[in-house]
Amino acid sequence: MIQLYVVSVVTLCLAGTTLAVPLIDDKISLPKLLNRDVLGSPLFRMLLGLATFLGGFLQFLFVPLGDVAVIGNLFPALGGIIAGFTLCLLYYQDKATVISDGLERLMQVFIGNRDVIGMLALLIAVLHFLFPAVILL
Repeated sequence: MIQLYVVSVVTLCLAGTTLAVPLIDDKISLPKLLNRDVLGSPLFRMLLGLATFLGGFLQFLFVPLGDVAVIGNLFPALGGIIAGFTLCLLYYQDKATVISDGLERLMQVFIGNRDVIGMLALLIAVLHFLFPAVILL
């Protein structure tokens, strides 16, 4: 499905940029549309996180014609799920008043490595855009 492909590439690019803003913004200046205020907005993070997570999950369910089932879009699907989950955790961290031990460990793993997750999501999105029919991309 070409629609799912477009959603995957766009949401992975936006999610990767949102997660890696501290790392990216120091090296290049982001356009006006992608400034720190927009990307740091809790509502934007939650909506983008849900869209990215859903896009990654749907890639496991729908396989494009001529692609290998399950492993055809493995990295974009996992990247979408992980990046979306991380964005939703960032939203929860902003709004939560009580944090359990298990949730604190999840936050250490995902939010502590958000720059790495963001850069990997950007890399996966670019590779998925450039090579749409390659197995695992």
